[in-house]
Amino acid sequence: MGTGIDRRHGPRIRSARMLACAVVTIVFMWHMLKHTLLQGGKPIDYTMLVIESLVLALIAYEVTVGIQERHKKKRRTYGH
Repeated sequence: MGTGIDRRHGPRIRSARMLACAVVTIVFMWHMLKHTLLQGGKPIDYTMLVIESLVLALIAYEVTVGIQERHKKKRRTYGH
């Protein structure tokens, strides 16, 4: 099991990877919104849109909490 921290390449690679994932997610969400709202989506499309939005919100919350916890731990460890 990994910790999610890639120690070999440093923070620049992690940031680039996170940015790439965010861009891909935004592109897929944009396509779904365009299909659902502009082309008369079916009820299942609206349901899937709500579910996807809730999942993305949960992921964003977990990432934010993880970043805050790492920052607090780093401050306690190094005294900054």
